[in-house]
Amino acid sequence: MILAALTRTGFGPVADKFGGDKCVIVANIICAIGAAIFATAPDDTPYGWNIIGGVLVMACAQGLLNSAIFKWNPKIFGNSTA
Repeated sequence: MILAALTRTGFGPVADKFGGDKCVIVANIICAIGAAIFATAPDDTPYGWNIIGGVLVMACAQGLLNSAIFKWNPKIFGNSTA
């Protein structure tokens, strides 16, 4: 999704400042909140605002998660080039 790719570039400095491990936890919590918003959709409206809002919240959380993973990888695997 384009929104997740755009938020990845925006959240890159946030992941640099706070660290990848903390941002992964926060991003997963935000993603769970987006899923809860998504799940509260009534059955009779297939394209309700809570479905759209939940998907957008999850997309932003995935952008934060993606930027946090790029910060977290060197911490896990070291600076190996193989």
